[in-house]
Amino acid sequence: MDIKEIGEFGLIDKIDKIVYRKDKKLVASIGDDCAAFKIGGTKIGLLTTDSLVEDIHFKLKCTSPYDLGYKSIIASISDIASMAGVPLYCLVSLILPDYITVEFVQSFYRGAKTACNKYGCLIAGGDISGSHTNFSLNVSIYGESQQKLLRKRSEAKVGDLIFVTGPLGGSAAGLELLLKPETKASVSTYSKLTKKHLRPEAKVAEGLLASKNGATAMEDISDGLVGEVAHICEQSKIGAIIYVDKVPVDESIKRVDSLKTKAMELALSGGEDYELVFSCPKRKTASLAKAFNKKNLPLFEVGEITKGNRVKVLHNKEKEIKLKGYEHF
Repeated sequence: MDIKEIGEFGLIDKIDKIVYRKDKKLVASIGDDCAAFKIGGTKIGLLTTDSLVEDIHFKLKCTSPYDLGYKSIIASISDIASMAGVPLYCLVSLILPDYITVEFVQSFYRGAKTACNKYGCLIAGGDISGSHTNFSLNVSIYGESQQKLLRKRSEAKVGDLIFVTGPLGGSAAGLELLLKPETKASVSTYSKLTKKHLRPEAKVAEGLLASKNGATAMEDISDGLVGEVAHICEQSKIGAIIYVDKVPVDESIKRVDSLKTKAMELALSGGEDYELVFSCPKRKTASLAKAFNKKNLPLFEVGEITKGNRVKVLHNKEKEIKLKGYEHF
Protein backbone atom coordinates (compact mmCIF):
# COMPACT_ATOMS: atom_id res chain seq x y z
CA MET A 1 0.00 0.00 0.00
CA ASP A 2 1.32 3.43 -0.92
CA ILE A 3 1.31 6.04 1.85
CA LYS A 4 -0.59 8.41 -0.45
CA GLU A 5 -3.54 6.00 -0.35
CA ILE A 6 -4.12 6.62 3.36
CA GLY A 7 -2.47 10.03 3.79
CA GLU A 8 -0.42 11.46 6.64
CA PHE A 9 -3.05 11.00 9.33
CA GLY A 10 -4.06 7.53 8.18
CA LEU A 11 -0.41 6.53 8.52
CA ILE A 12 -0.19 8.11 11.98
CA ASP A 13 -3.25 6.10 13.03
CA LYS A 14 -1.59 2.85 11.95
CA ILE A 15 1.61 3.78 13.81
CA ASP A 16 -0.42 4.58 16.93
CA LYS A 17 -1.96 1.09 16.88
CA ILE A 18 1.54 -0.43 16.89
CA VAL A 19 3.21 1.70 19.55
CA TYR A 20 0.35 2.58 21.92
CA ARG A 21 0.79 1.45 25.52
CA LYS A 22 -1.02 2.63 28.65
CA ASP A 23 1.14 4.58 31.06
CA LYS A 24 -0.20 6.19 34.22
CA LYS A 25 2.08 9.21 33.81
CA LEU A 26 1.31 9.84 30.14
CA VAL A 27 -1.69 12.15 29.71
CA ALA A 28 -1.39 13.00 25.97
CA SER A 29 0.46 11.29 23.14
CA ILE A 30 -0.12 10.61 19.44
CA GLY A 31 -3.00 12.78 18.24
CA ASP A 32 -1.96 15.95 20.06
CA ASP A 33 0.62 18.63 19.27
CA CYS A 34 2.84 17.42 22.13
CA ALA A 35 3.33 14.37 24.27
CA ALA A 36 2.36 15.33 27.83
CA PHE A 37 3.30 13.52 31.02
CA LYS A 38 3.18 14.04 34.77
CA ILE A 39 6.51 15.11 36.28
CA GLY A 40 5.53 15.63 39.90
CA GLY A 41 3.06 17.74 41.82
CA THR A 42 0.81 19.69 39.44
CA LYS A 43 3.47 20.04 36.74
CA ILE A 44 3.14 18.55 33.25
CA GLY A 45 6.13 17.96 30.97
CA LEU A 46 5.65 18.56 27.23
CA LEU A 47 7.68 17.11 24.35
CA THR A 48 7.30 18.01 20.69
CA THR A 49 9.38 17.37 17.58
CA ASP A 50 9.26 18.67 14.01
CA SER A 51 11.20 17.52 10.94
CA LEU A 52 11.68 19.95 8.05
CA VAL A 53 12.89 18.83 4.63
CA GLU A 54 14.22 20.99 1.83
CA ASP A 55 11.82 21.34 -1.14
CA ILE A 56 8.95 19.96 0.96
CA HIS A 57 8.79 22.38 3.90
CA PHE A 58 11.07 25.11 2.58
CA LYS A 59 13.09 26.17 -0.46
CA LEU A 60 16.53 27.62 0.10
CA LYS A 61 15.96 30.15 -2.70
CA CYS A 62 13.10 31.59 -0.64
CA THR A 63 14.75 31.88 2.76
CA SER A 64 18.02 32.90 4.35
CA PRO A 65 19.66 30.41 6.72
CA TYR A 66 19.01 32.88 9.57
CA ASP A 67 15.28 33.01 8.82
CA LEU A 68 15.14 29.22 8.43
CA GLY A 69 16.75 28.75 11.84
CA TYR A 70 14.36 31.24 13.39
CA LYS A 71 11.22 29.73 11.87
CA SER A 72 12.17 26.13 12.63
CA ILE A 73 12.26 26.99 16.33
CA ILE A 74 8.97 28.92 16.21
CA ALA A 75 7.17 25.96 14.59
CA SER A 76 7.96 23.75 17.58
CA ILE A 77 7.43 26.43 20.23
CA SER A 78 3.99 26.91 18.70
CA ASP A 79 3.18 23.28 19.52
CA ILE A 80 4.07 23.94 23.15
CA ALA A 81 1.88 27.08 23.10
CA SER A 82 -1.09 25.11 21.77
CA MET A 83 -1.12 22.98 24.91
CA ALA A 84 -0.83 26.02 27.21
CA GLY A 85 2.82 25.39 27.95
CA VAL A 86 6.05 27.35 28.21
CA PRO A 87 9.12 26.23 26.17
CA LEU A 88 12.29 25.54 28.15
CA TYR A 89 14.89 23.43 26.29
CA CYS A 90 15.56 22.64 22.66
CA LEU A 91 17.52 20.09 20.61
CA VAL A 92 18.41 20.90 17.00
CA SER A 93 19.66 18.28 14.54
CA LEU A 94 20.90 19.01 10.99
CA ILE A 95 21.35 16.61 8.06
CA LEU A 96 23.86 18.40 5.82
CA PRO A 97 24.55 17.77 2.12
CA ASP A 98 27.91 18.95 0.75
CA TYR A 99 26.54 22.24 -0.65
CA ILE A 100 25.79 23.57 2.86
CA THR A 101 28.65 25.75 4.12
CA VAL A 102 30.00 26.48 7.58
CA GLU A 103 28.73 30.05 7.24
CA PHE A 104 25.24 28.74 6.44
CA VAL A 105 25.19 26.62 9.61
CA GLN A 106 26.44 29.51 11.73
CA SER A 107 23.74 31.84 10.39
CA PHE A 108 21.09 29.15 10.90
CA TYR A 109 22.00 28.81 14.57
CA ARG A 110 22.06 32.57 15.07
CA GLY A 111 18.47 32.69 13.82
CA ALA A 112 17.51 29.72 15.98
CA LYS A 113 19.09 31.35 19.05
CA THR A 114 17.22 34.61 18.40
CA ALA A 115 13.90 32.75 18.37
CA CYS A 116 14.80 30.80 21.51
CA ASN A 117 15.87 33.93 23.36
CA LYS A 118 12.56 35.61 22.51
CA TYR A 119 10.60 32.86 24.27
CA GLY A 120 12.99 31.96 27.09
CA CYS A 121 14.09 28.67 25.53
CA LEU A 122 17.65 27.29 25.57
CA ILE A 123 19.33 25.26 22.82
CA ALA A 124 20.78 22.40 24.88
CA GLY A 125 22.20 20.14 22.17
CA GLY A 126 21.36 18.18 19.05
CA ASP A 127 23.07 16.18 16.31
CA ILE A 128 24.77 16.72 12.95
CA SER A 129 25.03 14.21 10.11
CA GLY A 130 25.83 14.21 6.41
CA SER A 131 23.40 13.68 3.54
CA HIS A 132 23.66 12.56 -0.09
CA THR A 133 20.38 14.25 -0.94
CA ASN A 134 18.63 17.38 0.38
CA PHE A 135 19.17 19.43 3.51
CA SER A 136 16.85 18.53 6.38
CA LEU A 137 16.58 19.28 10.05
CA ASN A 138 14.77 18.33 13.22
CA VAL A 139 13.82 20.43 16.21
CA SER A 140 12.67 18.91 19.52
CA ILE A 141 11.48 21.09 22.39
CA TYR A 142 10.75 20.34 26.02
CA GLY A 143 8.34 22.61 27.86
CA GLU A 144 6.09 22.58 30.89
CA SER A 145 2.48 23.28 31.78
CA GLN A 146 0.16 22.76 34.74
CA GLN A 147 -2.45 19.99 35.04
CA LYS A 148 -5.30 22.49 35.29
CA LEU A 149 -4.07 24.45 32.24
CA LEU A 150 -3.14 21.62 29.86
CA ARG A 151 -5.33 21.60 26.75
CA LYS A 152 -5.75 18.73 24.28
CA ARG A 153 -7.55 18.28 20.96
CA SER A 154 -10.02 15.87 22.50
CA GLU A 155 -11.78 18.26 24.89
CA ALA A 156 -14.19 20.20 22.65
CA LYS A 157 -17.90 19.90 23.47
CA VAL A 158 -21.03 20.39 21.37
CA GLY A 159 -22.16 23.99 21.76
CA ASP A 160 -18.66 25.41 22.26
CA LEU A 161 -17.73 28.39 20.11
CA ILE A 162 -14.52 28.39 18.04
CA PHE A 163 -11.97 31.20 18.27
CA VAL A 164 -8.69 32.18 16.58
CA THR A 165 -6.06 34.51 17.99
CA GLY A 166 -5.31 36.58 14.88
CA PRO A 167 -5.71 37.22 11.14
CA LEU A 168 -5.00 34.29 8.83
CA GLY A 169 -3.53 33.72 5.38
CA GLY A 170 -0.57 36.09 5.63
CA SER A 171 2.06 33.36 5.73
CA ALA A 172 0.67 31.51 2.71
CA ALA A 173 0.44 34.79 0.81
CA GLY A 174 4.02 35.61 1.78
CA LEU A 175 5.17 32.26 0.42
CA GLU A 176 3.44 32.95 -2.90
CA LEU A 177 5.30 36.25 -3.17
CA LEU A 178 8.60 34.54 -2.44
CA LEU A 179 7.94 31.79 -5.00
CA LYS A 180 6.78 34.28 -7.65
CA PRO A 181 9.02 37.35 -7.36
CA GLU A 182 7.40 38.83 -10.47
CA THR A 183 4.16 39.33 -8.51
CA LYS A 184 3.34 43.02 -8.21
CA ALA A 185 3.12 44.28 -4.63
CA SER A 186 4.19 47.46 -2.86
CA VAL A 187 7.42 47.33 -0.87
CA SER A 188 5.46 47.68 2.37
CA THR A 189 2.97 44.91 1.54
CA TYR A 190 5.70 42.58 0.28
CA SER A 191 7.68 43.13 3.48
CA LYS A 192 4.67 42.51 5.76
CA LEU A 193 3.55 39.32 4.04
CA THR A 194 6.99 37.74 3.59
CA LYS A 195 7.78 38.52 7.23
CA LYS A 196 4.60 36.64 8.22
CA HIS A 197 6.03 33.60 6.42
CA LEU A 198 9.70 33.90 7.36
CA ARG A 199 9.46 35.33 10.88
CA PRO A 200 6.20 34.10 12.44
CA GLU A 201 5.39 34.42 16.12
CA ALA A 202 4.41 31.68 18.55
CA LYS A 203 1.37 32.54 20.65
CA VAL A 204 2.64 31.38 24.03
CA ALA A 205 0.97 34.16 26.04
CA GLU A 206 -2.30 33.68 24.15
CA GLY A 207 -2.30 29.94 24.84
CA LEU A 208 -1.92 30.47 28.56
CA LEU A 209 -4.54 33.23 28.61
CA ALA A 210 -7.06 31.16 26.64
CA SER A 211 -6.55 28.16 28.90
CA LYS A 212 -7.01 30.22 32.06
CA ASN A 213 -10.25 31.69 30.71
CA GLY A 214 -12.25 28.73 29.48
CA ALA A 215 -10.60 27.19 26.41
CA THR A 216 -11.33 23.49 26.03
CA ALA A 217 -9.63 21.96 22.94
CA MET A 218 -6.77 23.93 21.38
CA GLU A 219 -4.08 23.66 18.71
CA ASP A 220 -1.87 25.84 16.57
CA ILE A 221 -2.63 26.66 12.95
CA SER A 222 0.26 25.13 11.04
CA ASP A 223 -1.73 23.19 8.42
CA GLY A 224 -4.60 25.65 7.82
CA LEU A 225 -7.68 26.54 9.87
CA VAL A 226 -9.95 23.94 8.27
CA GLY A 227 -7.43 21.16 8.74
CA GLU A 228 -6.75 22.05 12.37
CA VAL A 229 -10.44 22.22 13.27
CA ALA A 230 -10.84 18.83 11.58
CA HIS A 231 -8.15 17.42 13.90
CA ILE A 232 -10.05 18.72 16.92
CA CYS A 233 -13.28 17.20 15.59
CA GLU A 234 -11.64 13.82 15.04
CA GLN A 235 -10.11 13.68 18.51
CA SER A 236 -13.21 15.08 20.25
CA LYS A 237 -15.58 12.94 18.16
CA ILE A 238 -17.76 15.90 17.20
CA GLY A 239 -18.42 18.17 14.20
CA ALA A 240 -17.91 21.87 13.56
CA ILE A 241 -19.06 24.79 11.45
CA ILE A 242 -16.69 27.52 10.29
CA TYR A 243 -18.44 30.68 9.14
CA VAL A 244 -16.48 32.23 6.27
CA ASP A 245 -17.78 35.73 6.93
CA LYS A 246 -16.32 35.60 10.46
CA VAL A 247 -12.82 34.39 9.53
CA PRO A 248 -10.25 37.21 9.91
CA VAL A 249 -8.21 37.60 6.72
CA ASP A 250 -4.85 39.36 6.80
CA GLU A 251 -5.60 42.77 5.26
CA SER A 252 -2.27 42.92 3.43
CA ILE A 253 -3.38 40.08 1.12
CA LYS A 254 -6.15 42.27 -0.26
CA ARG A 255 -3.54 44.80 -1.41
CA VAL A 256 -2.03 42.32 -3.88
CA ASP A 257 -4.13 42.20 -7.04
CA SER A 258 -3.18 38.64 -7.96
CA LEU A 259 -3.94 37.31 -4.46
CA LYS A 260 -6.98 39.22 -3.25
CA THR A 261 -9.46 36.99 -5.09
CA LYS A 262 -8.19 33.96 -3.15
CA ALA A 263 -7.56 35.70 0.16
CA MET A 264 -10.22 33.65 1.95
CA GLU A 265 -8.87 30.37 0.57
CA LEU A 266 -5.42 31.29 1.92
CA ALA A 267 -6.95 32.15 5.30
CA LEU A 268 -8.89 28.88 5.52
CA SER A 269 -6.33 26.40 4.25
CA GLY A 270 -3.01 28.18 3.70
CA GLY A 271 -1.29 27.24 6.96
CA GLU A 272 1.86 28.31 8.84
CA ASP A 273 0.20 31.31 10.47
CA TYR A 274 0.90 29.77 13.90
CA GLU A 275 -2.12 31.47 15.43
CA LEU A 276 -4.08 29.34 17.89
CA VAL A 277 -7.55 27.93 17.29
CA PHE A 278 -9.56 26.76 20.28
CA SER A 279 -13.05 25.99 21.51
CA CYS A 280 -14.74 27.60 24.50
CA PRO A 281 -18.15 27.09 26.17
CA LYS A 282 -20.60 29.90 25.39
CA ARG A 283 -21.02 30.74 29.08
CA LYS A 284 -17.32 31.59 29.35
CA THR A 285 -16.87 33.61 26.15
CA ALA A 286 -17.63 36.98 27.76
CA SER A 287 -14.88 36.56 30.37
CA LEU A 288 -12.57 35.16 27.68
CA ALA A 289 -13.09 38.23 25.47
CA LYS A 290 -12.60 40.52 28.45
CA ALA A 291 -9.30 38.84 29.35
CA PHE A 292 -7.94 39.19 25.80
CA ASN A 293 -9.15 42.77 25.54
CA LYS A 294 -7.46 43.65 28.84
CA LYS A 295 -4.14 42.40 27.43
CA ASN A 296 -4.84 44.17 24.11
CA LEU A 297 -4.67 40.84 22.27
CA PRO A 298 -6.84 40.08 19.22
CA LEU A 299 -9.53 37.39 19.40
CA PHE A 300 -12.00 36.33 16.72
CA GLU A 301 -15.01 34.02 16.92
CA VAL A 302 -15.12 31.96 13.71
CA GLY A 303 -17.52 29.06 14.28
CA GLU A 304 -19.07 26.52 16.60
CA ILE A 305 -18.80 22.90 17.67
CA THR A 306 -21.73 20.74 16.57
CA LYS A 307 -22.95 17.17 16.57
CA GLY A 308 -21.67 15.04 13.72
CA ASN A 309 -18.21 14.06 12.54
CA ARG A 310 -17.03 16.60 9.98
CA VAL A 311 -16.20 20.28 9.44
CA LYS A 312 -18.61 22.39 7.40
CA VAL A 313 -17.33 25.66 5.93
CA LEU A 314 -20.34 27.89 5.30
CA HIS A 315 -20.58 31.10 3.29
CA ASN A 316 -23.36 33.43 4.46
CA LYS A 317 -24.31 30.61 6.88
CA GLU A 318 -25.83 28.64 3.99
CA LYS A 319 -23.59 27.71 1.05
CA GLU A 320 -21.02 25.03 1.90
CA ILE A 321 -17.45 25.37 0.60
CA LYS A 322 -15.22 22.32 0.15
CA LEU A 323 -11.72 22.89 1.55
CA LYS A 324 -9.15 20.92 3.53
CA GLY A 325 -5.85 21.56 5.26
CA TYR A 326 -2.28 20.65 4.29
CA GLU A 327 -1.11 17.03 4.30
CA HIS A 328 2.44 15.82 3.71
CA PHE A 329 1.53 12.92 1.37
